[in-house]
Amino acid sequence: MHVKGTNFFRLHAKFEELYNEVTEQMDAIAERMLALKWTPAASLKEYLDLATIQEATGKEKPQAMVQHVLEDLATLTEAYNEGIGLADQAEDNVTSDLLTGYLGKWEKQMWMLRAYLD
Repeated sequence: MHVKGTNFFRLHAKFEELYNEVTEQMDAIAERMLALKWTPAASLKEYLDLATIQEATGKEKPQAMVQHVLEDLATLTEAYNEGIGLADQAEDNVTSDLLTGYLGKWEKQMWMLRAYLD
């Protein structure tokens, strides 16, 4: 997202923090998949084909950017909850624990973004 205006420094830092966090999580999930002898997506095309979150236009106003990120995190937490359920059914405690930890982090971020919007 291309942030401009009076909120630039705060939002730029927050968006970079969230970007880095999701990148680390994607890497850890891919490593877990490899440990389970699965094949994670490895190319941009594969990621785009699998994506459930839509890319931003980059022209949103700051409040709309935060709202979009909040909606994206809600989508991500739904996917993590689904993954936790599947891992629990498979009695895969390691994957369930991994996703549960991430879920807690995103729920906290969502709370903070909602507080920002209020």
